[in-house]
Amino acid sequence: MAQLKDLEHAGELTIKQALFVEEYVRNGMNGAEAASVAGYNGNRATLYNQARKLLQKPMVRKALKELTRKS
Repeated sequence: MAQLKDLEHAGELTIKQALFVEEYVRNGMNGAEAASVAGYNGNRATLYNQARKLLQKPMVRKALKELTRKS
């Protein structure tokens, strides 16, 4: 599996965003779980909402697209 550090847009993400992207792909696209592993805090609903917000960010979407293409 490709790693985010190898991707073109990796430097444009925060550390938490980068961790979220890697975990999101690794765990089968479970956003709430990926947000939790990346270090975001809250209950399940809060983590779900955080994941939703992250997935709307253009840089996160570009990184996900690139990471899944190289996997």
